Amino acid sequence: MSSVYVSVIIPFYNEECVLSKCIESVLQQKFNDYEIVAVNDASTDNSNCLINEYSTKDRRIAVVEHEHNQGLGEARNTGIRHSKGKYIFFLDADDWIPTDALDVLCNIARCTNDDIIIGGTQSEMQVDNKFVLCEIRRTTLRNYPALLYNHNAWNKLIRRQFLLDNDLFFEPPRFAEDILFSVRSNLLANSISITRKTTYFYKWSRQVVNVTKPKITDAQRNVIRAYTVIENCGDPLLIQEMREKTARNAYQSMTRATRAFNKSELQEHLIRWQPALDKMPRSVLESIPKRQRVFCELIINNKVEQAIDYWRGRKRLSVIMNIMTRIAPAFVFPVLKQINSTAGKFISMVLFKKQHRP
Repeated sequence: MSSVYVSVIIPFYNEECVLSKCIESVLQQKFNDYEIVAVNDASTDNSNCLINEYSTKDRRIAVVEHEHNQGLGEARNTGIRHSKGKYIFFLDADDWIPTDALDVLCNIARCTNDDIIIGGTQSEMQVDNKFVLCEIRRTTLRNYPALLYNHNAWNKLIRRQFLLDNDLFFEPPRFAEDILFSVRSNLLANSISITRKTTYFYKWSRQVVNVTKPKITDAQRNVIRAYTVIENCGDPLLIQEMREKTARNAYQSMTRATRAFNKSELQEHLIRWQPALDKMPRSVLESIPKRQRVFCELIINNKVEQAIDYWRGRKRLSVIMNIMTRIAPAFVFPVLKQINSTAGKFISMVLFKKQHRP
């Protein structure tokens, strides 16, 4: 196959139920200067038969086989090595793209010749542009540190030669491989453009339900490795942003960790955060919300059991407050409304965020 503008890399493992929708979304693109590099990561279902049927009908589809299952990251690496496009677009087999996705991204690429072009995302349940914060052209990670929060490999065009020149491939551990890859590529890119236009639909259940002990541990390790990469970059603004991000991650990771780990495993999970948290100056901890600061300070002081108890206490309080904000207005607000005092007005405004009307 001759050179093309975009190589769409689709790794898959036992995805026969969703693979057709993914492939069809690419074949229906308005933009047609592309190839599909489908990497079969040793599937045991009918995924391979399905993709071979597509490849016999459309010469733009190339199929690469793994003899043994190696994981998503290594399957993507295989796709990079077998691709011929000027740009690479990673597409997970259970996701899909709108018909104008490649057209939108490639139009930007042709105007800017960026190393990376990032699009907007939408889950199957709701609009969700949390990975893309604003419309911007030709920026860098140093100029726009919010890109640290864009840690998915999918939904972006990446210039293939940029990856090869910087030896940017997915590294172990097996899960959550996007984090380190994205931080390294964003840091090394000379130019990045962003569009808020939705160019990618992702499956919500993968983000929420499919969480295991290895995935939580690998995600933690990759966050800490990414933290080390930024710590060594020498940019004070990026370092500050990454420190805050890591501290918040330590707290937020507890939601999944408490569901997956037993008591001793949970303690080990918190201890693994210590080396990164120990390096953080007081100013960083004071810049994050109090509940996160207290939690991190307990870990730094090796009080992991107290940190777990503190998190669970905050979680219970959060649940109670959520319930109260739903039921309280119907029962409490009429009473507060009758209280003709400054205290009553203040409580009313704080609880219900409404201007008290006498």
